[in-house]
Amino acid sequence: KYIDEDYAMFCDHDDVWEKDKIEVSLKRIQEIEGNNPALVFADMAVVDENLNIINPSFMEYTGINPKNTSLNMLLVSNVVPGCTTIMNKKLYTIARKCTNILHIRMHDQWCALVAAATGKIEFLDKSVLLYRQHFDNVKGAGRQKSKIEKIAYIGKRFFSSSFLKERNEWHSTMAMQAHEVALLVEADSKSRSLCEGFYCIQKKGKIS
Repeated sequence: KYIDEDYAMFCDHDDVWEKDKIEVSLKRIQEIEGNNPALVFADMAVVDENLNIINPSFMEYTGINPKNTSLNMLLVSNVVPGCTTIMNKKLYTIARKCTNILHIRMHDQWCALVAAATGKIEFLDKSVLLYRQHFDNVKGAGRQKSKIEKIAYIGKRFFSSSFLKERNEWHSTMAMQAHEVALLVEADSKSRSLCEGFYCIQKKGKIS
């Protein structure tokens, strides 16, 4: 709420920015924005606390597909690391219009949702910073699971007594973000309808 610049970037203070991070990010967003709200995000190198490379690509390391930027995909799974993003003023002005900030699960996912619903969002396939991993990380980079690990994890979770409770709590949290998007007059009718439908899923019967 304190900024009024043409562009804004998030900064996580334990990361190390590449020297050209601002330059390449600014160039790309200016190429795509036109007169639209816009957000560009990028890849990053995963490093340890001493800046030794663990993996040159966060996307490869975590198994995240940065092309999953459609609104319906972003509603359930965030692919946008906030520390790599640049937004224009049109986007962050709309993002500040949420009716209740407690409804926002994560700042980067919220901005990505707003971009997908009201304007443009694009991935820059370049590492723009060193993403430092250490024992104090609030949100770190989880290694991509193998297929066997995924199957074992799903089986363990599905038969867990807390699975349904956790699933419902997860949906409630994600649904409130969707509801906030549905309230944005800048979003088109298709986007608002999709978000409101996601918000109301738990209220519907299992068959519908």
